[in-house]
Amino acid sequence: MKLTKEQLTTYQETGMLLLPELFSNEEVAYLKEAMTPLKKADSPELVWEKNTQTLRALHGCHLRSPVFRRLVRQKRLLEPSRQMLNDEGYVYQFKINLKQPFNGELWPWHQDFIFWHKKDGMPLPNALNAVLFLDDCTEFNGSMWFIPNSHHEGLLEPMVKKETGEGWKNDVGVDLTYQLDEPTIARLVEKWGIAAPKGKSGTVLFFHPNLVHASLPNISPLGRSLLIVTYNSAQNIPVPKEQQRPWFLVNPDTTPEVCTEEPLLLTLAV
Repeated sequence: MKLTKEQLTTYQETGMLLLPELFSNEEVAYLKEAMTPLKKADSPELVWEKNTQTLRALHGCHLRSPVFRRLVRQKRLLEPSRQMLNDEGYVYQFKINLKQPFNGELWPWHQDFIFWHKKDGMPLPNALNAVLFLDDCTEFNGSMWFIPNSHHEGLLEPMVKKETGEGWKNDVGVDLTYQLDEPTIARLVEKWGIAAPKGKSGTVLFFHPNLVHASLPNISPLGRSLLIVTYNSAQNIPVPKEQQRPWFLVNPDTTPEVCTEEPLLLTLAV
């Protein structure tokens, strides 16, 4: 699946591109079923909401399940990613972020690249996020907010939260390690505005790692799950830090992905 020139221009200019219902309802249901056995409480790849037993996120699923392994090699994700990266890409990170009904907590304003750069040694922001909506994303169930065009600002000076002793968990919890302060957000919103992309399940949103974004708490009875594949350029390999984050946050295998001819829907074997 190739993007048009207009779609590429939209991504380059705004830092984001929405492709409605790229995956079918049957495929989304298949992915959600494959996620079920990975939700084991004793698994280190799971993240929980603060002071609760509410699951917040799963990481590294493509290294634990053949279903998600096939997904990251689907042409619908990989070919557009190659075009936007202008290079071959590999899966740098894979996560499923959940906003559970009534209890899904917020994500503060931030940029993704600062974590990958400072924590993992990624040299340049030549990566992208491919976000697959596993539920309908509406204004009611903890939608993501973006500041369009803000990736043109480059890497912004963050407000660094005090470390709580949780290590890498600070990078994926409600108390994010690197957040942007209110004056910075006010300036950017005045300049660029705010967008809250919505869509049916199966929709895919691509966005740049320097695009400023956040998401609301979910106080509705409607769940909101996002499957996020981060593709990194094969020429942008991180320089390892002395203290490396776990494999499920920084994939040690930097082999470029090859599009699979296998359909996503096979007999479920996770």
